[in-house]
Amino acid sequence: MMSKVDKHQGLIRSANGRLRRDGYRITIVQRNRLLSLRAIFPPILAKGETKSKQRRLPLGIPTSTFGITEAEKIAREVGRQLISRKFKWSEWGQGAIAQTSIGNWVNQYEKYYWQRREKSPSSWSTWRCDYDRPFSQLPQHKHLTTDLLIQTMVQRSKPDTRTRTRKRFYSAYVRLAKFAKLDLEPFEGLRGSYGPASVKEIYIPTPDEIFDWFYRISDPRWRNVYAAIAGCGARRHEGLLCEYRDPALRRIHILDGKTGPRVTYPYPINWLQLWRVGEEGFPNCQAPNFSELGSRVTVNWRRTGIPFTPLGARHACAIRLMGKVSVVAAAKSLGHSPAVHLATYQR
Repeated sequence: MMSKVDKHQGLIRSANGRLRRDGYRITIVQRNRLLSLRAIFPPILAKGETKSKQRRLPLGIPTSTFGITEAEKIAREVGRQLISRKFKWSEWGQGAIAQTSIGNWVNQYEKYYWQRREKSPSSWSTWRCDYDRPFSQLPQHKHLTTDLLIQTMVQRSKPDTRTRTRKRFYSAYVRLAKFAKLDLEPFEGLRGSYGPASVKEIYIPTPDEIFDWFYRISDPRWRNVYAAIAGCGARRHEGLLCEYRDPALRRIHILDGKTGPRVTYPYPINWLQLWRVGEEGFPNCQAPNFSELGSRVTVNWRRTGIPFTPLGARHACAIRLMGKVSVVAAAKSLGHSPAVHLATYQR
């Protein structure tokens, strides 16, 4: 299997091949995980230079699939300026772009981020979904400004309640702007309306639907996953990270997940017994983080034809618990705080 380093090197070679094919005498190079351009550049008159020479133009763009694509775009622009002899150091600056570019600020923020938290499947998933994805939508070679952050956020996300995309963009870009000491006032009022009320936008299956769909799943291992999520309210990735240890089938043990290990309970309390779960074990699914592990569950449910999502099934379990057990007990079983439980369900 090709490693990420080999993949990136292959992409750089391909990009450089296209540049040579199109007549550009400029090359993309990688150094310390950052991309630069190498070419014969004109002299820097401010330094007293009189002759052109080969040098690197640091871009400050981290090495990634998206970053290599951006670097190729910049290489073509710089290449055109070199061919037409319109290249000006005052526009690019020797290394100036690397100091103020979005790619450089994102790279610095990533280092800052990991200095303050332990690397785990959960934290990697949070970084990838809540930060890396919004950051990847930014033009890495351009200067970081509040206006550019807001422009990208508005273009790439909608301020509705159905998804948390706007919230993710807003949170990531505000943190990046704060890190770079930019003006935060223009962000006011742009966060969007996603929040606990967004549960209203999710289809919540009835108890009869949930109970009957268990028997329509052919693979007993995926039945066990279904029972953990739909019967006990486990998160979708937690459905692959649990055990049925209780012989009476009145609880399940979640071994790991977004909020760590816990014991969770079915409601109605006899559903696991009626379903006779646990004997066949669970599917052997591997993934680098909880988000991708959860995606395995979502894909399986779609292929099976289940007409509601794992999140909808989890919400249905939480709603069934309302008025049956205390808020504290329900929140503990579902793996979140009483405050989150009240904000989400007691409306």
